Parts: sequence; structure tokens; C-alpha cells
Amino acid sequence: MDQKLASWQKSSDSEDKRRHGVGSGLAGVGIPGFPHASPDQIRAFGVLVRGIEAGKRMQALAGPAGSGKTSLLLALIVWAKQKGRRVFVAAPTNKAALRATEVTGQRATTV
Repeated sequence: MDQKLASWQKSSDSEDKRRHGVGSGLAGVGIPGFPHASPDQIRAFGVLVRGIEAGKRMQALAGPAGSGKTSLLLALIVWAKQKGRRVFVAAPTNKAALRATEVTGQRATTV
């Protein structure tokens, strides 16, 4: 497992985690490690996980600035890695790819 993801799971004191509301416990509403998820994020997580489990090889996550896409992406990456799945992150702009890489520790590329 990626070292940054492993450290994210073990501690809850990093600045990125506080900024994104990401914790280390099991969310009472269903997203492991993401106790402050909004109802929309919970629904999106469920839709994306069901798609992955159904064999969809590509899915998109989109939303307005500040809606929690990066936090949700981090939760999805952790879930996928715990399940032994490979993860590829792509973003529409270089800035978005750099931000995703910075927060998640998973290399992101532009499309």
C-alpha cells in the first residue's frame, strides 16, 4: 500500500485531513475513514463502489468547486487499495491532477 495512504489511515492530524474532514474511524453512515461525509458524498460513494464492483472499468466524479470531490476521491482510493484493486486517477487539468496527487498520494495524470 502506498505509504501516504497508509499514514492517512493511521493518523488524523495532518492538515489535509482536517481541511477535508477526513478521519480515521468508520463513518456511521457508511464511508470508512470519512466520518464527515455529506449525504451527497455518501450517495456518490455508493454509486461509484457499486459500479466498480459491477465491473465498470471507468467512472467519472464531477461537481462544483468545494463540493468534496477530492475528499471522496481519497476515500475511494483507500477503499479500492484495501480491496486489492489497482487505481488510476485522471483529471481534466494539470492543476486538478496536481491537487489530486498532493492530497491522495496517488499519482494523477491529465486527460
